[in-house]
Amino acid sequence: MKQLKYWAMAALMVGFAACSDDDVTMNSASATVEFESMAVTYNENYGIVQVPLQVTGELNGSVQVNFSVEPLQGAVENEHYVVTTNTITIPSSLEGTFACELHLLDDGITENDDRAVRITLESVEGATIGTNASCLVTIADVDKIPYYKLLGDYVLTAEDLVNGGEVSFNVTLSDGTTAEDKKANAESRYVAIGFDGSIGAGETWMIEYNKSAETLSIVPGDPVATGLNFGSFIGYAAVVPMDMSGGLGSYLNGTWNETYDTITFDPAGGLVGMGAFDQSSDLYMGYMSVYGNVVMNKVQ
Repeated sequence: MKQLKYWAMAALMVGFAACSDDDVTMNSASATVEFESMAVTYNENYGIVQVPLQVTGELNGSVQVNFSVEPLQGAVENEHYVVTTNTITIPSSLEGTFACELHLLDDGITENDDRAVRITLESVEGATIGTNASCLVTIADVDKIPYYKLLGDYVLTAEDLVNGGEVSFNVTLSDGTTAEDKKANAESRYVAIGFDGSIGAGETWMIEYNKSAETLSIVPGDPVATGLNFGSFIGYAAVVPMDMSGGLGSYLNGTWNETYDTITFDPAGGLVGMGAFDQSSDLYMGYMSVYGNVVMNKVQ
């Protein structure tokens, strides 16, 4: 089913490209098109990536670029990457981003050597091909790195210190949704998605990744809801670490096991919960929920 969706996407992109070619005036001025770099590297989990082109010279019309993608180093098309279209039309305005687009397909937690493809500019209408006529794209495997092994869906269990008893809820550890987010978050932090539902579904909070210490730390997250009427003040809510009395904390440390499927936060190191803040002063006003003995188990 997943592969069917990618094929449909590719067909749709080709359809758009074909429509955009209607009534296009081609460039007749002197211009050159080439890759910005002869080699680039993207992590296999980046999703859609764009290998940038550059145009030099004058344009009085559009330029059409046709390129091919050659699999290398064990890469297999439609298994490790999808080519959404082999044609790019660059408008005379040079507005937008001009790049050869690939959809990288993450192979889960399978460890392997880096794969690669070579993108080559086969023909250009309305310009000439520059020196950088091809670009080697390395698709870097990340599954041997602990940070990436911990990504995924978890069930968080904890002791409810407000209502009593044990609770559980679903949490996803993500490195972001765009290639830019993933690059910024890599081996630095996780966006945790989902908490206790006290504000609504899909609450987000932050877990720092301490690479050298090989630990994790829950740190104060961004507001998950604003403009809340708490009676004596208007405020916002955020998932935050707390000290053992429910006061605002700086962090709550945790460790993972050898198989990267269980994360245990130090039961003596603090608590975590949904905190309430005054919207006008950002002062911590108290907790809405508090949990101790927090453990996260990956969904198999």
